[in-house]
Amino acid sequence: MGTTRKILMAVVLVGALATASGSGTFAGFNATTTNASSAFQTGTVVLSNLKQGGTTCFSYGASPTAIGTNSNACADNLYSFAANQKPSASNIGTVNLTLTNIGSLPGTLKVYASTACSSGPDAGSYHGNGNLCQFLKISIQETTTLGGAGNGACIYPAAASNCAAVAAGDLSSLNNLASALSVGTLAATNGVRYFTVNVALPNGASGAENSIMGLTASWALGWVLEQQ
Repeated sequence: MGTTRKILMAVVLVGALATASGSGTFAGFNATTTNASSAFQTGTVVLSNLKQGGTTCFSYGASPTAIGTNSNACADNLYSFAANQKPSASNIGTVNLTLTNIGSLPGTLKVYASTACSSGPDAGSYHGNGNLCQFLKISIQETTTLGGAGNGACIYPAAASNCAAVAAGDLSSLNNLASALSVGTLAATNGVRYFTVNVALPNGASGAENSIMGLTASWALGWVLEQQ
């Protein structure tokens, strides 16, 4: 190959390489915009339960920053009855509760018997052969202030005409969460509602009081707040 031809070939190759290497540098026009990712935040329903004279109980349990089931057994018993209770119109146990939604979402508040009522003989020598659970009478009244008397709706039993004074309902409609009784909305961010819970033995109405002598009965009252 002649010298002149070799020089021409070299020039062509150099030009081709320059064109290839410069193709990325001299690109077409472009424009870019970016939408920054936004955090997706979930709300909360957290229930506070305070028995008057007791310690506040929170649904989250031990830690508000590591909520698991959001279900907690409160340390304070609903009632602390002495032994040897008797059927009497004046012997009605009363407890006042404050329920607060400290979460960021409103919820529907419900009440139920979180454990089935259990009855059996006490430690004494004599006892009847009945089931005390069938004779316990309870009522739940909403009040506009803590412990307010007669100034709110009778939640359970709904048909009671004097909910605060007469404990007229049994536990049959409050047996479990599936049949929990709705008591309406509990507003978000410290929405508060007050309830008075009464419990009593029958007062001569059943005619079978001897069958429940010397017995004990226990059950637990549960409250659940469901997101609306």
